[in-house]
Parts: sequence; structure tokens; C-alpha cells
Amino acid sequence: MKQLIFVVFILLTPRINAQSCPFCQIISGKSKQLIIKESANVMAVRKDRPVMCGQNFLIISKKHYTNLSQTDPKVAGQLLAEMVKMVQEFAAIGKQKGQTGHFSITMNNGIHSEKSMAQEMAERDKNSLCTSALELNTDIISTQSVAHMHMHVTSADTDWGFKQNQ
Repeated sequence: MKQLIFVVFILLTPRINAQSCPFCQIISGKSKQLIIKESANVMAVRKDRPVMCGQNFLIISKKHYTNLSQTDPKVAGQLLAEMVKMVQEFAAIGKQKGQTGHFSITMNNGIHSEKSMAQEMAERDKNSLCTSALELNTDIISTQSVAHMHMHVTSADTDWGFKQNQ
């Protein structure tokens, strides 16, 4: 039964391309106010719905890759190294400002499409820290809410050199 459900999910998974992808729209310059920093291949952007106080942002690949599994390993390694370097630079700025410089990184892989993430979020407690996992029976499925490779960065630090919601 789970195999059948999985096949149905794959068939119903929205096919997001570069034209309809919200992250590609940010990269193309349609939402410049969200951009924190960028490098050759990645960009740090503010989250529209931060999950906690402190630092909450995403680092996205500038080129549209659906997820880590579908990206050439060599390219994925280069992107991940650039993403981590950017986080380390932010954390170092935080340490210079008297913050801890501690952070958490999460990268989900794959889309679960039984319900849209917006529907699932509306049904959850709005203060929940769980924004990218869906509960299906007793299983928890880690998912991407946007089919574009990205990394979630969170920290309890409050000052890494930029304001969260400018």
C-alpha cells in the first residue's frame, strides 16, 4: 500500500520549473528586499515566515536544481561548500559582535504532495517549529516546500550583521 501511495505522490508532485519557482524569481531580481548576500553560485535570502527568534534565513542555489539527489555530485559538493562558507562568514560576524556564532543547518530533499505545504501549515499550530515535515499516519516525511535546492539556517543569535526583516 505504501508503494502505491508513493507512486501517487510522485505523479501528483508539482513540476516546478525555473519560470514558476519562487526562488528563481528572487534570483532574477523580482524580490530584491529578501536578498541578504550573494556569491557566484548561491544567495542568502530572508525567510518570509521565520520559525524562531534570532537568525532564520535560506541559502539557495542561483541555478535551478530541484534537490540534492538530482544534482550532479561534483556540482552539489561545490554548492554545499559555498553555502557552508557563507554561513561561516555570517557566524564569524556574529562572534565579532559578541554573539555565540552557533547555528543549525537543515536541507530537506524531495517533495511530498498529498497536501500543499500551505494547507498543512494552516492545520498546524502556528507556533510550531516543525515547518517542513508532514505527518502521515505515524511516519514523518521530511520534505521541501519549494522544489529548488536550498539550505535552512537558524541560530538563536540576534545579530549577524543584518536585520532579519528589513
